[in-house]
Amino acid sequence: MYAIVESLVEINELNDIGELSWFTKNYAFLCRGVESNLFNQIPRLYKLFRKRQIEIGSNLFNKKLLEKIQKKDGGKRIHPEELELIVGFINNMLLGMYKKSHVRFNGMKNKYVEAYKENVKPVIGIDEATDYSIIDYYFMTSFCHYEYSTLTLCGDIMQGLNDNGIKNWNQLNKSILPKLEVYELKTSYRQLPSLLDMSKQMYFDDLKVEAPYTTTKERSDNEPAPLCFISDDEEEKAEWIAKRIIEVYKTYDESMPSVAIFVGDDVNIKELVDLINDQDYLNGIQIYDCSENRTAPNTKAVRVFRISEVKGMEFEVVFFYDIDTALEDCSLDIMRRYLYVGISRATTHLAATFTQEEGNEDIIKYFDRTTDNWKI
Repeated sequence: MYAIVESLVEINELNDIGELSWFTKNYAFLCRGVESNLFNQIPRLYKLFRKRQIEIGSNLFNKKLLEKIQKKDGGKRIHPEELELIVGFINNMLLGMYKKSHVRFNGMKNKYVEAYKENVKPVIGIDEATDYSIIDYYFMTSFCHYEYSTLTLCGDIMQGLNDNGIKNWNQLNKSILPKLEVYELKTSYRQLPSLLDMSKQMYFDDLKVEAPYTTTKERSDNEPAPLCFISDDEEEKAEWIAKRIIEVYKTYDESMPSVAIFVGDDVNIKELVDLINDQDYLNGIQIYDCSENRTAPNTKAVRVFRISEVKGMEFEVVFFYDIDTALEDCSLDIMRRYLYVGISRATTHLAATFTQEEGNEDIIKYFDRTTDNWKI
């Protein structure tokens, strides 16, 4: 082999090639500059650290997930949360360097430095702020601009539907955003007192503190109560929903308000739509599948959405279809929060169907069981 390459190299001794190879492997990288050595080594060192955690049986990680990652491709893969951690770590190192020396920072040309400079933002807004984990925040806040920045979060703690999401704002105060200022929006400008009372009761049951908000709407004796209907018969539930839709239609002097039906991710929406449309009570009002960004062809319609799609939407009337089966794999707390989100989508009328009462008492209790209709 040496004879073949001898004419192509200037080194005359084979030992010299070995020494240079050893030097290149172990020391040549030191000549590439501080930035390359400092930043380029972080992902590699993290993977070695992670591998070591498996060997010593560390409890710092999700052991099952960590072993799965290591086994799949020899540990080359980086989990999304690990990626957030590494990027956030590098970005925060760069911010520290900027604070130490602007001149040195501006002179750095490493790929991580260039990516950081290109992607930092002077203004960052985070909506549905309770859905993100501490690691998510560590990652997102690392993109605040190094010279000037503002960060605004919007969210309701009770609308956190992610088990990994933050549970209160103090979690961010203590670890990520020590200067975070919290401002409470205490006034609801669109919801009737009856629905606000229901959401406040759920707020207290979940957080063990009184809800701070009020409504600008005046209480009326004619306010529609939040209703529920319990049955394992699909025809009965379709008929009950159709009757309530007509009651709303007549209440609004036959001008159709915005009405939505929220269903679980496993529901066959076409079958449900056909079932309700077949009812003789609807008098031409049509039900449409509006999941996955579909639209209804006319305004005189009832729209059906998956529960996972409804954040940010607003309707005058909301139906939850079989909320117990839609959320059967969720804890009571998460089920309560989904219902809370549903209440916040509705302005005047709220109704839900359940397949059974047993086991769902802690959710059914929020509904008015003294009546089964919205009086016209």
